[in-house]
Amino acid sequence: MQCAGTSASLRYNRTLSATTRPQPTNAPEGGGSRAYRRSRCGLCGLPSEACICDQYRALPATALRITLIVAADESTRPSNTARLLALWFDGAELRVRGLRGIPLEQSGFSEPGTAVLFPGPDATALTWPSFAELTATGSDVSAAPRCDVSAAPRCDVSEGAPSAVRHLLVPDGTWRQARRILRHELLPLGLPCVTLPEGLPSLYGLRRHAEGNLCTIEASCAALACLGAPRTAASLLNRFAHWMAVADAHHRGHDRVPLAPERARHPMAQLLAGAE
Repeated sequence: MQCAGTSASLRYNRTLSATTRPQPTNAPEGGGSRAYRRSRCGLCGLPSEACICDQYRALPATALRITLIVAADESTRPSNTARLLALWFDGAELRVRGLRGIPLEQSGFSEPGTAVLFPGPDATALTWPSFAELTATGSDVSAAPRCDVSAAPRCDVSEGAPSAVRHLLVPDGTWRQARRILRHELLPLGLPCVTLPEGLPSLYGLRRHAEGNLCTIEASCAALACLGAPRTAASLLNRFAHWMAVADAHHRGHDRVPLAPERARHPMAQLLAGAE
C-alpha cells in the first residue's frame, strides 16, 4: 500500500479516483526473488497480472468496527495483510502511524466500547464462539453474542471501561512496532486490552513466522468471530486463503495458481463451519 496525500488515515475504496488511489510498487522484498520483481497492485499487493481485487466485493460492516493502526514502514510492504481487511471489509479502517510530520489520527479512540487487541498479562481473553452461539446468531446482527469486558484489567489506570466491545483497535507491524504503537498511542488513553484464544491455526508463511502467531488479518478475523460476526470472519478468512495461494505460487515462481477462489478454505474458517 502507498499512502496518498497528507492524510494518516485511509479507508480502501475500489472507486477511488486515479489521483488518490494507491499506486503499484515495484520495490523488491525478501531478498529480491523473481516473484517480488514484478509490478504490484497498490491495493491487494499481489503481482499486477495476478491481482484478485475484481473477484471480491467488500463485505458490509458489522456491529463491531475495526481500526488497524499500521506502522509506516509496514504499510508499504506487499506482504502486509492489514490492507486486505480494509479492502474486503467495510467495517475496517486503516490508519498509518509514523508518517513524518503527520500525527496519528485518534478520532473515535476514546468512544465507549473501544478496546485494544493485544496480548499481555492484563488482557482479557476472548471466547471462541460455541455451537449454541453460532446457531443462535444465524447471521451478523447487533444482538450477536459479545465479550463483556466491563471488568477487564486496565492497560493503564483509568475509569469508565466499556461494557461491550464495539470498536477494536489493532496495532499492526513487527512486535517491536506494535508495542511502540501501544505504548505511545494507546496506553495513555486507558483502554482495556483483549486477547485471542490460544491455538488458533494460521496460513501465513510469507515471512518468518513463529508457531502459534497469527498475521493481522487472521487475528482481526478471529476477534470478529469471538465478538459476534463469525460468518463475516469465515468469509474473510477464506478470501485470505485464496490470496495466500496466489501469493505463494508467485513467490515460488509459478504463474499458475493451483486453487480456485471457491475452493479456498482457511483452517480457522473450517473451525467455525465445524461449530455450526
